[in-house]
Amino acid sequence: MGGIKEKKLFIFDIEGVLCNDIDDPRVVPQAPELVRELRARGKKIHIVTNISRKTKRDVLDSLNSLNFNLKLEDISTASSTTASYISTKHPQARCFLLSEAGLAEELAARGLRVVDEKPVDVVVVASDRTLTYSRLNAAMRLVSEGAEFICAGPSYVFRGTFGEDSGYFIGGGAISEAIRLASGVTPHYIGKPYPDIFQEALKRWDLRAGEAVMVGDKYSTDVKGAKALGIASILVSGEGGLKLGDFVEQYAPDLVVRDLAELRHVLA
Repeated sequence: MGGIKEKKLFIFDIEGVLCNDIDDPRVVPQAPELVRELRARGKKIHIVTNISRKTKRDVLDSLNSLNFNLKLEDISTASSTTASYISTKHPQARCFLLSEAGLAEELAARGLRVVDEKPVDVVVVASDRTLTYSRLNAAMRLVSEGAEFICAGPSYVFRGTFGEDSGYFIGGGAISEAIRLASGVTPHYIGKPYPDIFQEALKRWDLRAGEAVMVGDKYSTDVKGAKALGIASILVSGEGGLKLGDFVEQYAPDLVVRDLAELRHVLA
């Protein structure tokens, strides 16, 4: 545990770790206290999330309403990281989106054009609870014709609230998979477990991977994504009863805790 305690940067997932879901946020017990204690010890805090349906500002406001006291630059979302990637690679890009409002706003803030007509340089697919077959098919055709294909937030499902409906929804990864199968083109994935979003967090604090630890509740995205880059990881397993011996050694978390109360105790 000494190695974890010495890390300079603690990277947190949001949903399932700091709050239940960002659409109707309720704080996870002891999460704000843990963040405050880490800051008091001089640790840096950064948030990484596959959320694409909201802007980074929306995420910030939701988390700060739960007393996390974050700044905008402390957060990397799938949508904000995608906007950064496209603006660097294609600064004048015309973008066709399958997404909700958050991604479109992030792209517009970077001076990128969101269009529904050709020419199209980039097709970006994210979670979209208003998706129609017509738009899904249009995206497939544009990708087949040569537009760069990006998946912003590769989760297959996510928990949220949309109007009066709450529960699990199909995520951007599943929508992208339909286009991948139909077009034969594999997208550039942005979001956990892929590297761009982790690298953005490290760049924000000018730190190396070995100086950071990821705290998340999903092995497949939080732990494996971090470990692939050399970032240590802490898995918050809930009531699942998982232990270190349950994982493939190469991608095993450095620590498994049941909840944040246990993590606070371990880090004390």
